Amino acid sequence: MRRIGLFAAALAAVAPLAPVGAQAPGEPSAVADISCDRACLIGAVRGYVDALRARDPAAAPLAEDAVFTENNVILPVGKGLWGSVTDVDKTGLEVADPLTGNAAWFGSVRENGQPAIFAVRVHVQGGKIDQIESVVHRKTALPAPFGNTENMTHDPAFNEVLPPEQRRPRERLRAIADSYFDTVELNDGQVFAPFDEDCGRLENGISTTSRARDGVQGFTLVDGCEAQFKLGIYRINKRIRERLYPIIDVERGVVVASGFFDHANEWDRYLLTDGREMKTALKWPNSITLLEAFRIKDAKISRIEAVFTYVPYFMHNPWAGPDSSPPKYKVDPSACDAACLTSLANATMAAYVSKDWNSLPWADAVGYAENSVGIRVGESIWWTVTADGAKPLIVAEAQPRKAGWSRRLVVHT
Repeated sequence: MRRIGLFAAALAAVAPLAPVGAQAPGEPSAVADISCDRACLIGAVRGYVDALRARDPAAAPLAEDAVFTENNVILPVGKGLWGSVTDVDKTGLEVADPLTGNAAWFGSVRENGQPAIFAVRVHVQGGKIDQIESVVHRKTALPAPFGNTENMTHDPAFNEVLPPEQRRPRERLRAIADSYFDTVELNDGQVFAPFDEDCGRLENGISTTSRARDGVQGFTLVDGCEAQFKLGIYRINKRIRERLYPIIDVERGVVVASGFFDHANEWDRYLLTDGREMKTALKWPNSITLLEAFRIKDAKISRIEAVFTYVPYFMHNPWAGPDSSPPKYKVDPSACDAACLTSLANATMAAYVSKDWNSLPWADAVGYAENSVGIRVGESIWWTVTADGAKPLIVAEAQPRKAGWSRRLVVHT
């Protein structure tokens, strides 16, 4: 049997003209293109950051068909942050993965002199950047950590090469990072992830695992990564979705992930495992998008650095797959006149208040959007409305079979 296996392998090696069909599902080739090594990838992401600092996209090593997103919105290269940036940190946290051709940079920028937290992932193909995924967190009135960018430091451990006995294979590193998201999802005190005793987390430039460190006030009730999760602080995270792991550096034990934290806010009060009551900071459904780096040493998470910002609830990441197309179906134009449409509009609003969306006469294919983001019926505002106002404005038109309803709603207070 061994001889047959060796012969088959040799036959495949000398028959390059045979049809390609033995690569892993979803991958273009059975052999990964690692022509751009770590130094090459770091050079590419630095080139992008340098071009951003100069506000000159032409100075970046971009492919002609490069795709650029800022906070999950596809924009032409040169728009968004490119038009407002006035400075970029000289150094940042840099990570890379030659096997996937991805590199990332974490730091801060200034927009017309005002600080913002910034992270970017780039993909390199043929020596050129063909993908740019950026997250920019601006300081707003919404509750979110925002560190002092003048004193921001990145833990040097992310750049240290681990001795072989402290490394883990790619698959295990990804599983450990994923177990972190499993722990923070519906966080109720159960811990799935392995944490180092000295685990620390930097979010948007500020420590969120210490109540006070380096003279910067933290945002937590208890010190330490694991202790926070055992307390159940992050129970508001209904789901952590569209988890992607574009960068895994086995030598340094670094994983970079992207994804969304959905805060459904279906309730605005919850109990910690020690009996204390917590209140949600925001009373309406929202999501955060993030790029997050994990440093995993000896199979334990020791350091975390994340950049995240608010986006519309249930927003989609273009890099996670194509958007679903709108449903296509025909409706009999005589099936519902203006009075019928008005009745349906009122019934829909009553269903918001009662939270009984199943009571409505839904079509076979339904499109539903909130703030221009397609989400599921029964999510988001369906859970937060407690009453509606008076004297609604209803506009119904039978020919296009559409009705509009406008009235003030009351949500959690």
